[in-house]
Amino acid sequence: MRNADLKTPNSQLATRNSQLFSMWFWALLLLGVAVMVKRGDLITFDRAITQWMGSLRMPQLDAAARAVTFLGSSPWTLSVATLMAVGWVRTRQWAMLAAFVVAGGLGFALQVWLRYWVGQWRPDVVTVPSALDVMARYPLFGFASGHAFRSAFLYGWWGEVLQQRRTGWAMAATVGCGLLVFLVGASRIYLHRHWCTDVVGGWLIAMTVLVMTRPVRQPPSVARPEG
Repeated sequence: MRNADLKTPNSQLATRNSQLFSMWFWALLLLGVAVMVKRGDLITFDRAITQWMGSLRMPQLDAAARAVTFLGSSPWTLSVATLMAVGWVRTRQWAMLAAFVVAGGLGFALQVWLRYWVGQWRPDVVTVPSALDVMARYPLFGFASGHAFRSAFLYGWWGEVLQQRRTGWAMAATVGCGLLVFLVGASRIYLHRHWCTDVVGGWLIAMTVLVMTRPVRQPPSVARPEG
């Protein structure tokens, strides 16, 4: 009992430190990639990936990519998020709901800020709007990809939740969530809507805010005294 009492606070502290380290790791990695994209250091890499993806184009893959990319669209992800919110309200999981809304809102705000700060145009941009037309410029900025962020945040959330169940079907569903995240990101590059770094930026935003919600989705276990 005495050992358990001493171990539990240390374990909780180690968990908090690990979560804090992970959050700063993903945030600094995101900032580093954003700086390199803003400076144009990765444009050659982006163009090479886009050219290679373009060589794979065919009608069947085009149709599949359009179907997959919808799973990261605003209508789809907002619909799923609304259903999740209704479920949490009905079960009175207010902390889970608050964590999801705050993290999602913070991720979206970070995406908006990065788009204007980095200023990388999407590969399909033909005409650049006036600098005064702020609203028209926003959807034409590529870094970071909204589809990549939304899919990684939503399916990443469920992937981590399912992973805790430790059952065969849950682990298979976790792998499926990860595959969906990758395919949605790849579809944006394939359809010539985003550069590869745009997609990576969206993933990094999602990872940063997901780490912040882990204390709610993975509450630390508290040892109960015996006797």
